[in-house]
This record gives sequence, C-alpha cells and structure tokens, in this order.
Amino acid sequence: MATDAANGTDYSIEVRSLWKGYSQARGSVIRDLTLQVQKGHIYGLLGPSGCGKTTLLKCIVGRLRPDSGLIRVMGQRPGKLGHKVPGSLIGYMPQDLALYQEFTISETLFYFGRIFGMDSAEIKARVDFLVNLLKLPCKDKLIYRLRNWGSSDAAQNPCPALNLHEIHVAQQLHFSGGQQRRVSFACALLHEPPLLILDEPTVGVDPLLRQ
Repeated sequence: MATDAANGTDYSIEVRSLWKGYSQARGSVIRDLTLQVQKGHIYGLLGPSGCGKTTLLKCIVGRLRPDSGLIRVMGQRPGKLGHKVPGSLIGYMPQDLALYQEFTISETLFYFGRIFGMDSAEIKARVDFLVNLLKLPCKDKLIYRLRNWGSSDAAQNPCPALNLHEIHVAQQLHFSGGQQRRVSFACALLHEPPLLILDEPTVGVDPLLRQ
C-alpha cells in the first residue's frame, strides 16, 4: 500500500500529473490530473459525458497506458510484473457489459472465480451469497438463450434474409440490461477484492436495488 510520508496516509490509488489522449486531433482527454484515494474510503467520479471518467478508470486498472504521469494502485504501477493489477487485487465492473452469452450465471461466476484462484467450495459459497444479495435471476439460466425459428415465426422473424422453410437459430436476449449489470457486479464482488472500481454500476438497475 502506498503511504504519504508527510502525514502517514495509506492510499489505495495514487494518480499524479496524469495526461491521456487518444489522438492529436482530439487532444488530451485527461490533463495534468492528480488525486489520491485513501484506503477504506468510497469515492465517486462526477462529470459530464466525455470528460474522461471511464478513461481514468481504464488507466487505473491497467487497460490503458497514460501518455505521461504516475499511477500507483495498491502501491505499485498497474501491469508491473508480479503485481495483481489488473488481476485479483481489484474488482472491476466496466461500463460496457462483458459477459459470455453461452454461460449461465453460475458458470459465469465459476469461470471468473477460477481466474482469481478460488477453489470450488469458495466459489459455490460466494455464488449462493451473491445471488441472494443482488436478487439475481435463477443461477442456472443462460445469460442469453437460443430460440428456434421456423416458418410459423415469419411475423416475428428478426432477420428477413433467413430461409424460413428450415429451422434456424437466432440469439434472443434472456436477461434485461439491469439484470446483466447485476451479474457483472457479482463478478466484481466475487473474490472479495481489497479494491472495487465500478463504472456506472447502477445504469438500468431499479431504484430499490440501487440502494
């Protein structure tokens, strides 16, 4: 953990003089940003769309490299050899959904649990806890489901180019956007990381569950 020698404060995240841009034409999205996040505290990033909030979080978790400046997460630079950022030191919920369509909720959580080095008993206990905590749908249902389309489905056919004289398979969303975000949140919480980074976690979630 990084410590400010002047006042003895422990920081989970340190950002100093950070600059990040995507092209010369657009210029820098983040300009000379400095911030510290103390251990055991909750912080929120507020600002209009396009001001660089998601870019900053991606730099912190190691998905993007800054153009200049310093970032330390749990005392070390993201992506440093042997450092578990990105990895098990953080629970990261991205702004965009990144769930495997063919997995059930249980399979999704077991998949990420294995990545984080958890054993089967640990994963099962956490799955049961998180399904109840986040009011997730049945853990044995697919994130997406497969539906057979035949000639009787012409009126509902999502793709007119399909040959309706044969059976075709089309993907149909099984869970709502809010339900999928709760599954994504469960993935971030699964391994009980010391640091949680959530990018717009309440989008599409009903007001009761937001609390």
